Amino acid sequence: EIEPVEKQEVEASNETLAFDTAILSFNSQDFESALDQFESFNKQYPQSMNVAESLYWLGQTNVELTNYKRAATAFLDSFSREPAGLLAWQSLLGLALSLGELGQMEQGCLTLQELISRFPDKVNKKRDELLLAKEQLKCSM
Repeated sequence: EIEPVEKQEVEASNETLAFDTAILSFNSQDFESALDQFESFNKQYPQSMNVAESLYWLGQTNVELTNYKRAATAFLDSFSREPAGLLAWQSLLGLALSLGELGQMEQGCLTLQELISRFPDKVNKKRDELLLAKEQLKCSM
């Protein structure tokens, strides 16, 4: 059965509103609300084209709340959803840094190496960010 166009449009606008509301909460530094909103979005719209981005922002929200284990999981899920997506390299960077915060320096450094090998074009553009991450993780590469 084909859904009426109006119903599809309402669902799409609700999805967009839910995602935008979560982003607004994050940008307003209301991280507890953002956390709830991103988690709700991911449950309610698991097939959304914004899920990988939502998972990335869920990771960032958890970083802000110093919940690095949940941040690492969200960053990994974001990367796994879209390994070549726009936020894929940032998800790997977030994963590496979250692992470092959990004391898993070696895993963090390996993740950073993976980021560099998968996204060589980002190495020069984001050199300062990557050097800072290497320093934070005490990587020997």
